[in-house]
Amino acid sequence: MKRLSYIILFLVVVTGLSAQGFTVQFSPRQQVVNSFSTFELDPVNPDSQPFLTNLIVAKQGSAQQFELQLQILWNNAVIIGEGEAIYRSLNSLEQGVPMQLSNQDIIRNQEGLYLHPLTSIDLMDEVKSYPVLEQALMSGYFPDGIMKISVAIRAMDTTIWESSDTFSLVIRNAGAIYLSSPGRQINQVPPKLSHLPLTFIWNAVATSFNDHYLIIKEFDPHDIPQSNTVESRGAVVYHSPGPVNSGFSEYLPFNDGCYYAWQVYTPLHDSSTPYNPEQINGANSKKLSSSWYVFQYREDANEDLSASEIYGILSQLNNERIMRILLQGYRPTGEVILDGRSYKGQDAVDIIESLAGKEFQVEIKD
Repeated sequence: MKRLSYIILFLVVVTGLSAQGFTVQFSPRQQVVNSFSTFELDPVNPDSQPFLTNLIVAKQGSAQQFELQLQILWNNAVIIGEGEAIYRSLNSLEQGVPMQLSNQDIIRNQEGLYLHPLTSIDLMDEVKSYPVLEQALMSGYFPDGIMKISVAIRAMDTTIWESSDTFSLVIRNAGAIYLSSPGRQINQVPPKLSHLPLTFIWNAVATSFNDHYLIIKEFDPHDIPQSNTVESRGAVVYHSPGPVNSGFSEYLPFNDGCYYAWQVYTPLHDSSTPYNPEQINGANSKKLSSSWYVFQYREDANEDLSASEIYGILSQLNNERIMRILLQGYRPTGEVILDGRSYKGQDAVDIIESLAGKEFQVEIKD
């Protein structure tokens, strides 16, 4: 059974550069991901680690061997502190011939191609001091936070650390995406909608880099999309070219009688596909997607049916004044006015349905 000691990162302290000494620099100095497994930084099996960063070690002056120190921080909590993880270079580093190391070379408990560990990384005892982190280790993934890998370097057999740098891994977990409107969840009876423009509303966990993209598919009037057909059938009539926010509303070309299925997704970023703001995130093959919602577009909104539906719903509200006028023979027109805006079809039905179980007052006017 692998030890959980391998799941941590390391911290760096920045000091001045020596004209005749060693320098270190991470490239890149930061990565941003949605998820990071606790098994991805294993010092017992370092070659299984994903590539996260390079560390460039350079030398000025005469050739020398060096020592390298690791420190690891998690949300500013010290996991591996000073003196707990030190490595010695196997060979002298010459001026003008820099050494390029990856995280696989730095986070390891056995000798590699470039470094020999003078200590062994064992993080379990330290991690037990942080309940949130310990629970994350047991679940297999890190919670939101920042892990910092820091290195410092010095000439062998000296006591002064000459140069240092820090690599940061920023983790921002993405949660489920819940659709609200328009339509109903797939496999339910799709509502008939006509009021344009339609406003697409959803709820999702917001982070500093989780972008959301909207897909709308069109189906023929005789082809109601189902969960086992929505992916393979229908035509994509809209795929947002860039990130969109909940409340998206544009006049899209809906066709009378056709069914529409829509979905929202966010690209997922992990150690193999970290976030890059210069790339088109919507093209990322790893996605977190919502369920599908479905509706039918009707130019007339089937107003007669809506009026009948509203009549039935009004009857079930058990309001004395409403029941009195219904018994007198009055019938709804199928139009609902809310905040000065007129709603018909399924929109009107949904508004009336929202009154069920709520307290409200009824005023009858000519």
